[in-house]
Amino acid sequence: MAEELAQMGASSVKKIYWQGNWAIQKTDASLLEMIFYRDVAPELQPLGVQTPNLMACDVSTRRLVIEYLPTKVQLTDASLMQALAHLAALHEVKGIMSRPPMFTCTWTLFATEQALDALRLDHHTARVMVELQSQSDYLFEPLHFLSGDSNEGNWGRNKAGQLCQFDWERFTVGHPAIDLAPMIPGMGSRDNYEAMADMYLAHRHCSSGTVPSRAELIRHIALAKAWLIVEVVTILKQRKHPAIGKYLDWYRQVLPDWLQHSHKLCNLSVL
Repeated sequence: MAEELAQMGASSVKKIYWQGNWAIQKTDASLLEMIFYRDVAPELQPLGVQTPNLMACDVSTRRLVIEYLPTKVQLTDASLMQALAHLAALHEVKGIMSRPPMFTCTWTLFATEQALDALRLDHHTARVMVELQSQSDYLFEPLHFLSGDSNEGNWGRNKAGQLCQFDWERFTVGHPAIDLAPMIPGMGSRDNYEAMADMYLAHRHCSSGTVPSRAELIRHIALAKAWLIVEVVTILKQRKHPAIGKYLDWYRQVLPDWLQHSHKLCNLSVL
């Protein structure tokens, strides 16, 4: 029996043998991701946005089969620069002919309060989280197309050695920081955000329109990091994930100090 590869996603993911080659099969795949691979990926690949090739797509049964990427990667050094070039190319896409459905990114006060209820942070730390949420609207302005889930586990190299990004069920629009924040390990620090902003901006073309300033990008990477806390806790709770306790314990250890620094970075008035 094929091993289940899904981690936090809702679909079942397995490595299978398909027409003489290894492949990845998703069952109960999201309609958004199926349409992405069928209609959007062919538009993006000539622009420098590399994704696994589509092998089969049956919308009626929600079955998706894509190319297996044999080489896992760590996003360091050359691989990180290639990933940032890939994301910069995506963020510079002006329009998509197929007009696909997109994931809706939001950060509500209700979701924040629900996450805080699970996290059980002290009152002061919780107030900083609420203030961050109140400052986050610009993260979700439809500035650019985004992958929506750029964490290290969603990259691999195909047989030709090309770096490809997979897991596109959160394909969306918004601020580039949403794609950059997951690529920084842990919660990160201002130094990490500055380094990520500098590397990313080196791949952007000033003539391409809404390129964020360095200061704006650094601030919004911090905001996106805070939003991801709420997203992760919400998903873990909804899916009753067995690892939720481990995640919550880690957040309780690191968030008080991280939020103390982040409120200054984001120019909050809570303190």
